[in-house]
Order: sequence, then structure tokens, then C-alpha cells
Amino acid sequence: MTIQAKEKKSKGSVLVYVLIIVSFSVALAFTINENITKNYESTFSIYYNNQAYLYANSAINIVKTLFELDDDAYDSKEDIWYNIPPIKLKEGILRFDIKPINAKININLLNTEGDTEFALHIIDVVDKIFKEENINSLTPGIIKDWIDKDNEPADYGREDYIYDENNLIYKIKNKPLDTIMELAYIGSFNDYEKLKDYFTTVGEDKKLNINFCSEETLKAYIPDLASYASDFIEYRRNNIYKNKSDITKASYISDDEYVEAVNYLTIKSNLYYIKIIVEFFNNNYTYHILYNRKEQNIDKFIEGYNNDYF
Repeated sequence: MTIQAKEKKSKGSVLVYVLIIVSFSVALAFTINENITKNYESTFSIYYNNQAYLYANSAINIVKTLFELDDDAYDSKEDIWYNIPPIKLKEGILRFDIKPINAKININLLNTEGDTEFALHIIDVVDKIFKEENINSLTPGIIKDWIDKDNEPADYGREDYIYDENNLIYKIKNKPLDTIMELAYIGSFNDYEKLKDYFTTVGEDKKLNINFCSEETLKAYIPDLASYASDFIEYRRNNIYKNKSDITKASYISDDEYVEAVNYLTIKSNLYYIKIIVEFFNNNYTYHILYNRKEQNIDKFIEGYNNDYF
């Protein structure tokens, strides 16, 4: 048996073992809550919410276990935490969607201070994406004024603007975006729909994960390498970037271009966006979790709509 075959067998065994744990945890959650059900016989909505929450917490514990079992020095779409299949529940189903946060661009970097060169870079990146997606109601300056703490208007910004949307009247936040859905309040829901695949609201550094980022995001973030972006993504279809230097295997680039690229690329993440969807008794409950793998800690836990939050 080859080493590769052994690795696949090992990963397959781990996945089977983990799924057994998931099934047990889900069943346990349901059993524990049987007693609670008696207290809510006349209030099923409370019971359903409580049950879905228990399922979500059981699911989070399994994801944590998967991260602990994954000791690779890189993240890829072949990792077991990325490939958890839907789990059948009694009267429902449990679904997972897990992505490294640095698969997208942190839009709060528009408030970058101290690094003038990068600040100008991120403004150009955001402006290019807005133009590419025909976003006319937003500018980088509008977002910057929303998230910065000062009262000085940015170029094409709205520092003293009063928002009046859907019978809601509000001023700028003067704090970073907590979720990417806030773009719907600064611009429109249509803007949010166009931009959610490019941007996140958190990030540990200024680099994109080459194993997960989209071709469009890659082109926008490193415009000097836009002509190579399709080659980088194509290479990923049959290979894993186990080192940043692997981009030289995907396409021929000069030494100067390589240096430029590695400044903005990574193969690893510490922050992950975990979306858990519990379909239960014809109701959908969606939980948005921001998980810090390094600290083994949940930074944020939000029950919300089935949209992207981070």
C-alpha cells in the first residue's frame, strides 16, 4: 500500500469515527432534552429553538475535534473538517458550512492606520470591486467613515450623513463592521449580495488563503498578478498548495512577481467561519460561529438568517 493510500485510509477511518461521535452526540442531545419537552408541551416554538440550539452546540464540539485531529501545516478543501456530510436527525437534518476567514478580504482594513502604502492598496482594491460589481451607492470613503472613529470625512465619504431606510433613521456607526450584513444598512441588500463573497469583517493578517480564495477575490486583491489568477485556481483543482512557493508550479512568474505575491498569500488560517444549519420539524435555524483555532475559543456565536455574516 502506498503512503498516499495509507493517508487516505487513515483520513477515511478518522472521518467514520468522527461521524459516529456526531451521531452519538446528536442522539444524546435529543435524549437529554426529552425531559425538557414535558415542560413545553404547549409552547412548541420554545422547544424547537431549544432543541436546535442543543444540536448546534453538539455540532460545534465535533468541529473542534476535527480541527484537533487535523495537524497539517496548511488548510485545504480535502481536510475532514471541510467535508462533513449532512447528518440526519430525528425529524430533521444538520448541515455544516466551514471556511477559513482569510478566504476573503477584511473590509475593516479600510481603517488601516500607520501603513500608508497598504491603506492606499486596500482603498484601490475595494474601489475596483465596487466598479466590477456595478456598486453605485457605495464608495470606499463611505465604508471608511462608517467604521473609523474620527469626524473627518474621507474622500467621497459621508461623515455626517443621516440614514433613512425602511422607516429607520440612524447615523454612522464609527466602529468596525461586526458582520458583513451591515453593508445592507450602509448601502442596500443588493449591494450586500454582490459583495459578501469578496469581503469578511475580521482577520488575523492581511493575507488571502490561496487554497480557498476565489479567482475574482485574488484578482482584486493582487491586481499585479491578475493574469496568473486563473492558473493559480486551475492548479488547485488537482493539487493542494502545501507551501506558498507552490504558486511557481501553477504558473511561471518572475522573482519580483513572486515576492509581491507571497506578501499577500498564505496557506493557513486561525479563524474560521462555521455556519450550522439545523432543519428541524420544517423549521430552519442557522447559527453563525467565529472560531479561533489557535485559542480553541468561540469568538462569536450568533443565531440569525441563512446569509453570510463573516
